[in-house]
Amino acid sequence: MAGCNGPTGDAELKVPVSALANSLVYTGAEICETDWTIWGTSPVLDWAPYSIWICPVLAGDYTRNNAARKIFDPKLYNPSRLDTDQWEAAAKSAGTKYAIFTATHINGFMQWQSDLYPYGCKQAAWRDGKGDVVGDFVTSCRKFGIKPKIYFSTHRNVYHTVWRHFVDWGKGQGGSRQTACNRIAEKMTEELCSIYGELLQIW
Repeated sequence: MAGCNGPTGDAELKVPVSALANSLVYTGAEICETDWTIWGTSPVLDWAPYSIWICPVLAGDYTRNNAARKIFDPKLYNPSRLDTDQWEAAAKSAGTKYAIFTATHINGFMQWQSDLYPYGCKQAAWRDGKGDVVGDFVTSCRKFGIKPKIYFSTHRNVYHTVWRHFVDWGKGQGGSRQTACNRIAEKMTEELCSIYGELLQIW
């Protein structure tokens, strides 16, 4: 496959669908066969054949280009078959040393227990609002000897109309709303860094 520079060039990791309920799954090989400008620059393709990309689906909707400016009723979030042990067991079998989980992406939905704003696991139907995907992920990582990393989006947060770091879809530089959103981003960092013990990286 052009652009895939791994040792075999066609490595592909198969993961049971049940392990990734409520998600769309792209194996590394499929990424390399896709228009790579969607996914990133060519260095991404150096490791893509040995990776799993998981795109969570909420209310049957998703976007590849991080451009959707819409939020959903958080009660729709109900990944009833979620099993992070299956994620990490699959990763372990592939020789993975670390794993990165997206705690919140551009939509702003927080996949951990937080009171910073009412858009996250606390408002979800899943586990009666008591679920914590970040916590499950970290616990499973440690169970399988994989070092956990966390990614969360601060440059975009649709719930707060933050785009390219600024409120009002990128136009609201300065002002009280911007200050409030900056404090929320700081508190998110504090929560993720203090609740779950040692993390290899915050991205």
